[in-house]
This record gives sequence, C-alpha cells and structure tokens, in this order.
Amino acid sequence: MESMTLLAEDVGFVEGPVARPDGSLAVTSITHASVYILSPTGDRRRVETGGGPNGMVAGPDGALLVAQNGGLFGGAAGTAPGIQRIRDGEVDHLVVLEDGAAPNDLCFGPDGWLYFTDTHGDWAGVGPAPIGRLYACRADGSELMMLFEGFRFMNGLAFDVTGESLFVVETARPRIWRFPWTPGPTVGDPEEFCRVADGNPDGIALDTSGSLWVAATMDGSVQVFDRHGVRTARHSIGEGSMPSNCCFGLANPSVLYVTAAGIEQVLALQTDVLGAPLYEAA
Repeated sequence: MESMTLLAEDVGFVEGPVARPDGSLAVTSITHASVYILSPTGDRRRVETGGGPNGMVAGPDGALLVAQNGGLFGGAAGTAPGIQRIRDGEVDHLVVLEDGAAPNDLCFGPDGWLYFTDTHGDWAGVGPAPIGRLYACRADGSELMMLFEGFRFMNGLAFDVTGESLFVVETARPRIWRFPWTPGPTVGDPEEFCRVADGNPDGIALDTSGSLWVAATMDGSVQVFDRHGVRTARHSIGEGSMPSNCCFGLANPSVLYVTAAGIEQVLALQTDVLGAPLYEAA
C-alpha cells in the first residue's frame, strides 16, 4: 500500500461499499439504518432504509440493491428482512423473507442473476453461529431459490474472474469456500479455498489477477490471497478498525475502498493492482 485517505467519518457501523462511475461511493450504515452517498468533493447524502442495511450492490437503471437484515447487529426494528431497492431516493422491497432471516451480502453473477447470503440469525461471536443460506433470484426479485444451506454465519460473496466459481465467506470458523458454478443457476459441492487465521473474514473483492482481498474484522486488516488460496499480503487498517467490507473503484480501479466499522470511517487505499470488473444485472 502506498497511502490511505479518510473519506468519511461518523457513519456508524458502516458496510457494503459500492463504487459508482461518477467517482462517488455508496455505503450502508447498519446502526444508522441508512445508506450514505459520498461525493468526490466530500459531500454526503443520506437515504433512510430502516432496519439494518448490510451488503449492497449496484443494480439496473442506477438503482442500489441492499441486503436488509431486518434490524440485527445494532439496526432498527420495524423493517422486514429481504432485498431492498433504492431508486431516485425511494426505497422498496424486491424480496421479503420470513422472520429470522438476515440477508448479509449480495452480488450479481455471470448470468445476471442476483446472489445473496443469509446468516439466518444474529451472532455476537460467542457460542455456535446460526446456519446460513445462499439464495439466487432475478434482478427484479422474481424466481427466488435457495441454492445451499450449511455454513455458520455466511457472509461476503463474489464470483471469480473466470465466472466459473463463487467464493462465499464463512465468518464463524473462519474460512472462505469456493463453489463451482454453472448457469441455471446451480452450485456444486464447495471446497475450502483458504482460512483467515488472524481475523474473522467479512466482505471480499477481487483484482484482475484473481487474487481475493478480504476484510478481516478482528485483525484490523485487509488480507490478500492468491488464486491458490495462499496469503500474499496483509495491509493494516489499524487496531480496533474492524474492516467490514471493501471494493475497488470504478473511476480509479487501483483504489480499494474499505469500510472500517469499528471506527465509523470510510477509507481509500491506493494499491498497485486493478480491481476486477463486476458482473451486472441481466
């Protein structure tokens, strides 16, 4: 890393960064029950979502799609768990799940479908974590299907640069799994990709080489694993920073944006790699 810049502070338990083509950055704040849009000039705009907005991804027609956990992890009560859409400042639900569900993170796949994890409950890091689920649906929320159930506290997810595999984080153990993927959508039996020994993994991003950048919460770092699952670098964000997620920029794809939930900050890290292009909605 060459440098680290503070982009925003006092944004609560911040998560779900989404880089936008105009150089702005959208982030969620679970404890503020809101999404913040951060402009390149430092201005911010707030959209209230209620509940606990967790992961987020750019949707079609300029929309933002939010994994709404329903108010867990310091969020607000009164909003159903599911997938929310923010468009022109208006918030609605594309997917509503039953009580007890807690969508955590989401991404689009090579087929243009939306994939998301569900921790299926709260967990404070003590005792057994709940068994999570992996879902897929179309970009408009239709044809919802559960693809997998079985990991403890399913968290971040991302498709690899080849489009042949889906990485899924299991925070509680802590490790990252790789599912073979085929259109349908269908996932095969997962295989262990790597273990994050120094800190519980959360959100993830990929660079163009296929390396995985992992927000390691309790380690206060972003760790990098090559295509073989070997750790090649550790970038300290600071003690108590609790990095919750990360994404590469669009206007400048060598910048990694990091949400540091423990200190309520959003940071920009200049790297010597380029972020991999993200898959988009069909």
